[in-house]
Amino acid sequence: YEVHHAWRYRDYLVRAFNQDVPYNQLIREHIAGDLLAQPRINHRGRFNESTIGTAFYRFGEVPHDDCIGLRSIGYDIFANQVDTLTKAFQASTVACARCHDHKIDAFSTRDYHALLGVLRSTRLVAHSIDLPEINRQPLERLEALKLLIRKRLTRLWKNQGPARLKALLLAAEAARDGQAPPGNLDAGLVTRWKTALSVKNPPLEHPLHTWRSVADRDRQTPVEKAWSTLADRYLDEHRKRTRFNLENFRTLYDLRDPAHVALWSSHGHALRSATSVDGELALSGSGNSIVSQLLPAGIHSHRLTTRLGGTFRSPILHTTRKHLSLQVLGNQRAVVRIVSNNCQLNYVNYKALQSDQPTWITFEPARDDQKLRAYIELVSKFYNPKFPDQLATIGGAKENDRVPWDKVAADPRSYFGISRVVVHDVDAPPKVELDHLCRLFENGQAPASLDTVATRYATVLSRSITAWSNKNASPAQVRWIDWLVRNGLLDNSLDADPELAGLVKQYRTIEEKQLVQPRIIPGVEDVDDGIDQPVL
Repeated sequence: YEVHHAWRYRDYLVRAFNQDVPYNQLIREHIAGDLLAQPRINHRGRFNESTIGTAFYRFGEVPHDDCIGLRSIGYDIFANQVDTLTKAFQASTVACARCHDHKIDAFSTRDYHALLGVLRSTRLVAHSIDLPEINRQPLERLEALKLLIRKRLTRLWKNQGPARLKALLLAAEAARDGQAPPGNLDAGLVTRWKTALSVKNPPLEHPLHTWRSVADRDRQTPVEKAWSTLADRYLDEHRKRTRFNLENFRTLYDLRDPAHVALWSSHGHALRSATSVDGELALSGSGNSIVSQLLPAGIHSHRLTTRLGGTFRSPILHTTRKHLSLQVLGNQRAVVRIVSNNCQLNYVNYKALQSDQPTWITFEPARDDQKLRAYIELVSKFYNPKFPDQLATIGGAKENDRVPWDKVAADPRSYFGISRVVVHDVDAPPKVELDHLCRLFENGQAPASLDTVATRYATVLSRSITAWSNKNASPAQVRWIDWLVRNGLLDNSLDADPELAGLVKQYRTIEEKQLVQPRIIPGVEDVDDGIDQPVL
């Protein structure tokens, strides 16, 4: 693997020599450039020079084997750092003090391991060196435009009253039997509803499982009986799943809670404004669709754009449970992983994100994770030290990146999101709960016809849209609207409203023309409490 953006460190040294930067300042920047109270700023280039110095630590040995099974690999990385650091700035070979006190030099084994403890207390990361002003104004304009886009969509979606939704649902079901839709309904919209209703064998948590179960019932079975049977099954299964989740999982981090978010660290322009509430819009960057999805509450790097990316990292993990599961989403070469012993290139507890819908990914962290200083990391592609990953399929990607950098990096889009982290001893992750579908059964009286079932669906959908319009939609209601959006069942095209199309055009122009790609450098970060390294 290449050390990406290493040329920035070369240019940093050239500038330092040409500007006659004092040698003691250059040493400070190499040793702890990320911690300086008054870093050296390049005002012309609008970036932090001091942070670049920490790239010095990243040009040594970095094996890519299993750092959990082969613990010495992590120590080899640190030993190389100690050796290079002391040779460069103390003009001494301190490496052998790892095993014994120097006979003549004033370097003891205790001193060596004290320095090792300092380095083991840091993390190997990718820094964005840009000053906060970079992309500030474009992101502020995107934020303002997004509010206007939401307002226009609210007006459009509010037109989807229960009567119209019911008519569309019944017309689409009739169209599956060859009947033409009524003339007062949009034929294209009826066709999209028909496509959505044609789903085969939807699972219990699918929005149309109830509808298909009733519509496809044996004609000898009354609707009331079929409904009552479904109601009993749903309510019983909902209780079972809720109880299973409560009894078997402990929340480690709830990233819907600002207090938990504050415990994590982040880098990258996209993470400046990544906190999402339930129902946050993710806008499409191209094509005729305006909205790509509705986000759950949590941290999402693509809340405003997929073009900037970044990293999001947990505190050091302290768990004795067998498994750790994360509710995440992401795509376009973003990954989630558990970094152990600062090993950056292995594939243990490493997963490429392949879905834009919230999915549980389960890892099995080392049992003595406190000794390995393990932490969770989500990274978009340019912040991933493996990118472009020639062995990406090992981590679950669909293909390996065995192409030149210029080709694979031509598209800057990459994104991730995370809502929750839980720990558990059972093998399976949390079960999908059914509260969104239980709303269909809140009225205890069973419907007597498919027409009445359509009324139930239309009521739930209409209430969800109204709640979202009023900015108080529950997670269950957001799931309904997200399903409508993904299936094209709400007005979501540029053709729907000229003013809305103009706002989206402005938004995309800013994304494509005004956003500046982050300048990234490999380096180190000190965000954790220091450790006392045992003397071997």
